[in-house]
Amino acid sequence: MDLETSLASDLVTAHPIEAARTFERLPARDVAALLEGLELDPGVRALQHMAPYSAMAVVAELDETKASAFLEKLPIGTAALLLRQVQASQRERLLATLPPRRAREVGSVLGFPEGTAGALMDPEVLALPNDLTAEEAIARVREAAGDARYNVYVVDRDQVLVGVINLRELLMARPDEPLSSLMKTAVHRLAAATDRYAISSHPGWREVHALPVVDKQGRYLGAVRYRTLRRLEESLRGDAPEQGATARALGDLLRAGASAVLEAMVESTPLDRRPAEPGRSRDGV
Repeated sequence: MDLETSLASDLVTAHPIEAARTFERLPARDVAALLEGLELDPGVRALQHMAPYSAMAVVAELDETKASAFLEKLPIGTAALLLRQVQASQRERLLATLPPRRAREVGSVLGFPEGTAGALMDPEVLALPNDLTAEEAIARVREAAGDARYNVYVVDRDQVLVGVINLRELLMARPDEPLSSLMKTAVHRLAAATDRYAISSHPGWREVHALPVVDKQGRYLGAVRYRTLRRLEESLRGDAPEQGATARALGDLLRAGASAVLEAMVESTPLDRRPAEPGRSRDGV
């Protein structure tokens, strides 16, 4: 990685929101040229904060392999939100480039109207069958540690949500005790069609850090996580103003500097790193 690319990577990592604002003002093709040279993580941070239409315009200009890598790395809900911005034919082509499991997860979110619990949920949040013993359940949690949260949802063999148990109680249980006798059956939940206003005002948030999402038959689909709630609240009320004139002035200065540097870098990206126009090679032939 050359010095200029390294600096761009550091700026995007340190100032992802300002990077997003800067990228939104610039031609998508030029931003894509810069992202082609960056590692995935800085680019993902910027894309997460961009307006979905602008972010998808950039992704559409990327090499297919790079575009697929970004869509795989982005949170499922964000990837689905971006893919909603393009026509069905292009959406299907991009989904086809993803690993099968990832494509299914993103596709399951795309199946629900934008702004509903089904569209905002994380389908990876772990749920376990109620006929497992505590010992078996703990083994499953270890196998899928990345999908486990403070609470583990419990379903029957028809995938209907029937209970919840927190990990501490699970770890303290007798190894042979079934989840059906350990779980709490009173579970706060969201219907998949619940709109964003009802999601944000749900009383369950006073007690838990995620709310499970179920279909009309009560089958478990995933969960809306607390961090999603926070983003949802911000979108409903607008960003709260920064506190303190000194902090605000310093923040503006830093952001303005980062923006100017990133904008200059995008505009100076070598032509041979820019995506070729359809039907043309990079040298114009």
